[in-house]
Amino acid sequence: MRYNLPLSEARGIDRLPKEVIAPLEKAFVKELNANEVLRAFRATINAFLIELQTIDVALSNRIAETLMEVVETTVTNKA
Repeated sequence: MRYNLPLSEARGIDRLPKEVIAPLEKAFVKELNANEVLRAFRATINAFLIELQTIDVALSNRIAETLMEVVETTVTNKA
């Protein structure tokens, strides 16, 4: 929406700036194993927080710690 690109079925994704796409590229799962899925999960949360910063800094700051605790708890419970 920020870039006035088509939203339906993510049709405008190929026209997003590289700085928007780069954090999301790290969120792809490359192998089906627990470590890789958790790595991608962590990257997804980080990309979400980066994007949220552009919309609502206060909200991003409030939920960042909780979201990172969820990620770390997931990683710890996996071990």
